[in-house]
Amino acid sequence: IDNFAPRMGLPATQWDNPLFAQKGEILEGNYPSTVVWPSTYFNLLNGQVRVGALDTIDTSFIADPALIMIGPYGNVRVRKTCYVPPQYVSAFLASNMTPHMAWTTVIDGIRANNNQISCKALVDFIRVAITKTDEGQDKSP
Repeated sequence: IDNFAPRMGLPATQWDNPLFAQKGEILEGNYPSTVVWPSTYFNLLNGQVRVGALDTIDTSFIADPALIMIGPYGNVRVRKTCYVPPQYVSAFLASNMTPHMAWTTVIDGIRANNNQISCKALVDFIRVAITKTDEGQDKSP
């Protein structure tokens, strides 16, 4: 993510100062799309989402490996998007992860590296992703 800086001495344009991101990988013959990344994505959401405690999530997935989502449970606040520390980015880029897969791969890596505190925002983000907000729900909001 980067912003397009205004050019000195030239009139302002619609491209000055918004954040931009690239969607897709930069490979030979594959040109990613540039998308506008609203700065509001980093704002905390207004409400809280009820999520399970870490041990409850682990127990649920161990009891039923085919489970996709769990919940609802206790409250946390998250943003619409989340910073992923560099050491965990490759796990997300390696496949189209379900929330359950993110829990069993990324969260296990965070625990193995003893990064639960420094990665609290990512842990909470994944907790929200795997939590049903109502009984009939079968995918993340």
